[in-house]
Amino acid sequence: MNEQQKISLSIVENAHAFLNESVEKALQAGDDIRHWQFAILHLVQSLELSLKSLLKEISEILIYENIENPRNTVSVTKAIQRLEQPMIKGLSFGEGEKNKILKAIELRNKITHADFEFTELYAEKKYFELFAFVAYFHARYLHTEIENIIPYNNLESLISLEKSREELLKKALDRISEESISSDLIWECPSCTEHTFVIEDNIDTCYLCRHKEDVFECPQCKEFYFDWQLESFGESIDYQYEEGQTVIYNDYSYSEYYACPKCLPEILEEIQRKRDAEEDEWHWMMEQQRTQ
Repeated sequence: MNEQQKISLSIVENAHAFLNESVEKALQAGDDIRHWQFAILHLVQSLELSLKSLLKEISEILIYENIENPRNTVSVTKAIQRLEQPMIKGLSFGEGEKNKILKAIELRNKITHADFEFTELYAEKKYFELFAFVAYFHARYLHTEIENIIPYNNLESLISLEKSREELLKKALDRISEESISSDLIWECPSCTEHTFVIEDNIDTCYLCRHKEDVFECPQCKEFYFDWQLESFGESIDYQYEEGQTVIYNDYSYSEYYACPKCLPEILEEIQRKRDAEEDEWHWMMEQQRTQ
């Protein structure tokens, strides 16, 4: 009987394995967008193992969440926190880099624990942002260049894919420049997250991914927002349902019952002040009637 085959990988070898699988999935995503799901999952897993690998170089106990009870290993965020400690490694992760990592983790968690959706361009952007960091981390701290981890053909194809995306972004930015669109009328697109969403002249379209979304003016401050950014305060006015209809008794001088996040707290405070004042006046009138 043949001896059973085994697979044995160190943490860093395991990180490389997930990284290679991630690249394979990213390249397959051109034919089926669903492969981005697994490309991102494997890439985040590779990052997690890479961080733990560096911790293990310092001391194996550091890869565990509780060093007094070494059972579960640390999360990505905990690994970063430890590597930033001066007494451990003293690394300095920029806020921009940490934000990209946290966004990738958030996306990974949505993929694995809940309903999720993303566009192809959004997935590509998040993937390449994190891939660039993983490649840098391996070269800078684990002393392994990315071309020594990923087969040449796959790496070349991945770079070509990234360049294609960058070319699309460049064309979108060129168009914005050619049309002389003011920078304050260009927003971050909620779909692909690039600053290519144009609201000038009610265009309300991303010049990169062509995502369209309605933009509305806050009735209070007159600034523009996406519909989902505006919040209703209709529950705060005085109304009742009578015979299947909504009858408003006091709208507190508001004709539209929605506002932006900046205006909403002040509106709610003003409504409460007016309500309190009216109640005080009513109590005063009742008191005056009783004393007459």
